[in-house]
Amino acid sequence: MPNFLVDAPGRDFPEDAWVGRIQRIGGLRMRVDQRDQRCVMVTIDPVTLRRDPAILRAIARERDNRLGVYGSIVQPGQVAVGDPVELEP
Repeated sequence: MPNFLVDAPGRDFPEDAWVGRIQRIGGLRMRVDQRDQRCVMVTIDPVTLRRDPAILRAIARERDNRLGVYGSIVQPGQVAVGDPVELEP
């Protein structure tokens, strides 16, 4: 499944509170399963391919090496750029 980048207002890392909840994005329903343990890939600039190991060190130091979340599809559906992201109760 592709990645989603969500512009979420409020706290610095609201995705931490999403674990165990269902999100609706467009026609898709997704369960947020766990926080994402980052790997060395975050240190590579996708355009220049330059590496910056300081990025992973900062994530490890400030976020217990976790940034973002993993999810599982509950109900497949179409998603488009700009679709709202809603947490189900």
